[in-house]
Amino acid sequence: MNQAADHTALGGADLDAAVEHARAALAALLYWLPAADPAWPEVALTVGRLSYDRYRDPRPQAAPSDPDDLDAACDLLLHAARREDVDERTVLYLVLALRDRQLLLACPSDTRALAVWGERLRAFGLEPRSA
Repeated sequence: MNQAADHTALGGADLDAAVEHARAALAALLYWLPAADPAWPEVALTVGRLSYDRYRDPRPQAAPSDPDDLDAACDLLLHAARREDVDERTVLYLVLALRDRQLLLACPSDTRALAVWGERLRAFGLEPRSA
């Protein structure tokens, strides 16, 4: 079953509302959670991934891509991914988000981060697909 069929089968607009509500609740939690809290990195990763998913939503009925979602995804994923135990899924999300932001606005720090995290992604044996 493809992503669009999954979305329809799960209730379409109801699912969108539930995911958006969860993202907003986690973003609020992240705002109030001290950065030193052990849960902060996982909450930041989740909000970063959800923000990137919303930015890249390919469905025709999806809202237009918002660069603020992309910025939130990059910033949160960069901050949270500094842990040593970061997994390949997180690195993939980070590389894709940095690549997309680089295409919108070339920034030297993003270029360096993309190179570093791209190498880490290749060390996992993964390559990002082209947009």
